[in-house]
Amino acid sequence: MTALDDYFDFVMAHAPYFYWLPDTQEHDPCWGRGAFVAAFAIDFLYECYTDPRFEDEKTDIYDKIVSLADFILTQQCTDPVKKAYGGFKFRHLKDLCWGCTSQ
Repeated sequence: MTALDDYFDFVMAHAPYFYWLPDTQEHDPCWGRGAFVAAFAIDFLYECYTDPRFEDEKTDIYDKIVSLADFILTQQCTDPVKKAYGGFKFRHLKDLCWGCTSQ
């Protein structure tokens, strides 16, 4: 198994969580999941999807990308009254921090 395979397995198992705690075998409950983690995972998985080395994983990759994209959409502020309108929660556990990008 290569480092790429290890990283692929890790992303497939743990995205969009911020941290994995190997000593307790769980995701860090203080940080939870994040939209930006999901976005970076989608970018990586898209590269894997188009790579012939992952041909046998295409269906699983596609399903994970859809799942991550759905998660990102649930993190967007859609309340036009809020200053964060259009932005994304930094962490899914809190409404206090929003990250906005201009793309």
